[in-house]
Amino acid sequence: MTQANWTECCNCDVDEQNEELEALNAIALAVGSTLHIDEVLSNFLINLAKLVPYDSASIALWQHNRLRLVAQRGLPGDDVTQAGETAMNEGQRWQRVMERDDALIFPDVRLESSWIAAPGLEYIRCWMAVPLICKGRSIGLLNLDKAEPGFYTPAHAKRVRSVAQQVAIAIENAQLYSELETRVGERTAELQAQMYQTEAILRNVADGIMFTDQDHQGWAALRRGDYHHADPRRGRDRASLRDGTARRNRSTQPGSGQDALRRGRGTRPG
Repeated sequence: MTQANWTECCNCDVDEQNEELEALNAIALAVGSTLHIDEVLSNFLINLAKLVPYDSASIALWQHNRLRLVAQRGLPGDDVTQAGETAMNEGQRWQRVMERDDALIFPDVRLESSWIAAPGLEYIRCWMAVPLICKGRSIGLLNLDKAEPGFYTPAHAKRVRSVAQQVAIAIENAQLYSELETRVGERTAELQAQMYQTEAILRNVADGIMFTDQDHQGWAALRRGDYHHADPRRGRDRASLRDGTARRNRSTQPGSGQDALRRGRGTRPG
């Protein structure tokens, strides 16, 4: 190898390493810029293409003992995505990935007996999957597809593994944040309902206090002889109340009624 060729190879290696570092930094920024899981997954798949080329890629997470495709890029449509999810769960691919706890590459899917072809995904010839592991627990799979047989190599798998744990942690954090948001929303709704109930009780108590206070004020007005401010809800005729009060007053005056009779008896001769 000549000096010029050696220098050219070194420059190519340096450029490739710089591109890889830039892609890794872009992925780190992308998955760390938000706690919303849809944005985390979308940002990751977009920037993953800078690190490892693909024609289509998807992320499947474990939900209710089943792998569910929660994000994809490059798949033809929703029907095809659903078909791919069904084929993935029916086949043995995910079991082989989990058993290895490492990346799995099918250089040509048409030569793999465990591969189940899905309608609309016939273009896939080379496939690679990497487990997403967080805190020692598998939370899902990262799938990469290429139409070119034999495209993916162990070097590609190494690159994907370098970011798989990072995105798994980001997914776990986003899921925890989503659960926290849900709990806070539910608790806020409960507190608002309790507040409305308390306000209704306080309003009823205040109305009762006002009614009682008005009732007492009415009797006090009657005792003062203020018939105008007596409580009209009692249903009594004001004139009757006034007359009755006047009679009671006369009965207690000196020289009236039985007092006069007693005085008369006292002066009658024997």
